[in-house]
Amino acid sequence: MKRKIPVPVDIKTPKVDTDIPIPRSNHRNFPWDKMGVGDSFFIECEDKDDVRVSQVTALASGKRAGLRVITRREFQDGKLGIRAWRVG
Repeated sequence: MKRKIPVPVDIKTPKVDTDIPIPRSNHRNFPWDKMGVGDSFFIECEDKDDVRVSQVTALASGKRAGLRVITRREFQDGKLGIRAWRVG
């Protein structure tokens, strides 16, 4: 017996908004093509959540470029951030 999925009775057409700016993307341009094995870079982060997002983004970007990348959270000049190394 098939289960019936309830359908909302009051389906409305969404209101169209204009002049709403597109939010800034989390996409970053990483310098993988300028880096040799063992080279690294530092990205400053605002908080712990930003650290995790930056780590995941750097790792995924390196993987898409066919590289092995390691990231670590660190402080540089008293600022929280991550350092990413190209290791392969």
